[in-house]
Amino acid sequence: MKKLLLLFLIPLMLIALVACTNEEVLPLPIEDQTSFEELKILVDEFDLGIDLDNVRTNISLPRRTTHPLLEISWRSDKVDFINSDGHVTRPNHDQAPEVVRLTGQFVLSGSRIDKIFDITILPEPSSEELLLEEDIKDLELFPLDKVTTDYLILPRVTYNGSYVEWTTSDASIIDLEGNVTLPEKGQPDKDVVLTAQISTSNLSVFKDFNVKVSYEEPSIETINEDDPRILRKIVINNKLELLQAMLNAKPGDALLLEPKAFLDVNVKLMNSGTKDNPIFIIGTPGQTSIEGQSMIHIQANHVVVANLTFENGSPTNDRGAVWLQGDHLRLTNNLFYKFERVGEDYKWVSLTGKHHEVDRNTFDGKSTGGSLLTIWRDDRSPQFHKIYQNAFTNYANGGGQNGYETIRLGTSIHSQSDSYILIEDNYFADVNGEIEIISVKSGRNMIRNNTFLRNLGHITLRHGKNSIVEGNVMVGEFIQDTGGVRAYDAGHIIRNNYIDGINTTSNTRAGIVIHSGVNLPGDETVLNAQWTPYNVLIENNTIYNSRQSILFDGKYSQTSLDVTLKNNFIVARSGFAVIRYDKPHNNTTFINEHYYSDTAYAGGGAFNVTTPPTGVTYQNEIPLITPVDGLYLHESFGASGVKRIKVNEVGVSWLK
Repeated sequence: MKKLLLLFLIPLMLIALVACTNEEVLPLPIEDQTSFEELKILVDEFDLGIDLDNVRTNISLPRRTTHPLLEISWRSDKVDFINSDGHVTRPNHDQAPEVVRLTGQFVLSGSRIDKIFDITILPEPSSEELLLEEDIKDLELFPLDKVTTDYLILPRVTYNGSYVEWTTSDASIIDLEGNVTLPEKGQPDKDVVLTAQISTSNLSVFKDFNVKVSYEEPSIETINEDDPRILRKIVINNKLELLQAMLNAKPGDALLLEPKAFLDVNVKLMNSGTKDNPIFIIGTPGQTSIEGQSMIHIQANHVVVANLTFENGSPTNDRGAVWLQGDHLRLTNNLFYKFERVGEDYKWVSLTGKHHEVDRNTFDGKSTGGSLLTIWRDDRSPQFHKIYQNAFTNYANGGGQNGYETIRLGTSIHSQSDSYILIEDNYFADVNGEIEIISVKSGRNMIRNNTFLRNLGHITLRHGKNSIVEGNVMVGEFIQDTGGVRAYDAGHIIRNNYIDGINTTSNTRAGIVIHSGVNLPGDETVLNAQWTPYNVLIENNTIYNSRQSILFDGKYSQTSLDVTLKNNFIVARSGFAVIRYDKPHNNTTFINEHYYSDTAYAGGGAFNVTTPPTGVTYQNEIPLITPVDGLYLHESFGASGVKRIKVNEVGVSWLK
């Protein structure tokens, strides 16, 4: 009798779960458990992940964990030393360590538990020797045991503010620009030693890193039902069958959605695949659509979502139409078209966890707030996501409001730590949501080989240190308030980019903007403030036919420090200067720069240079250059080898 009753109840429970289209679908409970009991387990397992007795830097105080309904708030008994955002102010070097009591308030479904953390904050180092000792302990080159990408970011600054220079034992394996030569498939790993020289104004120390370089099989490009990793095929005709299949999915299962519209699909997959046999959710390209109030939430590992169209509806909640929450998840060959509703400030895609791939998707026609693709950081852990070969088009102007980013990478609270995210080979056209097209709020990220056309915004290194912007093509077509790259904070490299037709008079927009900030370079400030740039390298860029080619130190009070411009080629639009300084620059170095302007070398704001400094070749006759594929590249100076991506080379397969 009990078995018959159970067989009768399970379908009813499944139907009820699918019917709740405005709430997140949760898995069937394995056993009865009160919310307080569940909360107690979560709180008992929670760890800040730091040495509580030796705190020297800002700490991450998460507001969420992997549980979607758990909320956390924080209070400190000594806000002058740690505030509720995790900003740490160390005692002076002649003071004793400070013990601070942090209380986390954990709330789940009306239940609340407080957890106390007693944290000891060490005083500031009393000498450069002690500061460098901290740098030696903290500096990390790469957190994984192998390098499997063709680049490695060599940091130029530490999080203590010291400068870093590098040597390599074998430049044919890893050179000083971080280029990595990977072994061929089947060949043994390569070993190389990289040495960091960490320096303050008067002292230097050295630290060796033994690096292993290894081949890694690339992802299979096209996902379909003939994928060799599929072990079982399950045909899905409706959302109830989809939910049932998700509840029972095993490694190697392919959930094949029929070529039709699926309405109000609000589902969560919590079963994981494996590296060799992921779980697949696959549609028929161009024919399977997700419509109405819908969300696919993957809270698992090794899952692939492919070949779906999201249209004629909107996400169920703020996390978006797709939320990848786990590790080693992939979103590929999906179309998102105007999937929104007026008044909703919702994302389209959210990433949490590690090692995700978002590739070959098309994102078109967003007009509401909520950053389109949001990469969340719930703690200071690296993430290693790859965002590549996507098309981002037609994001409507947000009217100057914040929160309209096309890609937001990280958040201010965890910005002083490293993400290791790659954004490459993407196409951005007419994305005008706000000034930050890509908003970077963490360290050690690579943004390379993307194409940007007619966008009213910039790649913005908003928070975090030691990121690289390289090989991008950015064409503004002289539309008002287009932009290129702008940078706050330290250690960045802006290299080998082609920037053309930037038209603006703003003190925050230009081909390349090195911002002023609110703190003295190298000092810490509140996490969401404008951290002043220092030790930034601007190298081998071409900026052509722009109204403001390079802008220094606009808007804020503290000027940048130790910026190096090297081997750049700049041709200003007739009637405009090459460089605008809003404030006197501080120790800027020019090496083999080639500038052309029929107006003056530089000018604007409170500072006007009419005589080129050492390291600059300046001429007032505009050189004649024949464009190749629309790009005005000099054969000897500036950017080289850059490629303008066409819209039919990226994005979903059926729109090419």
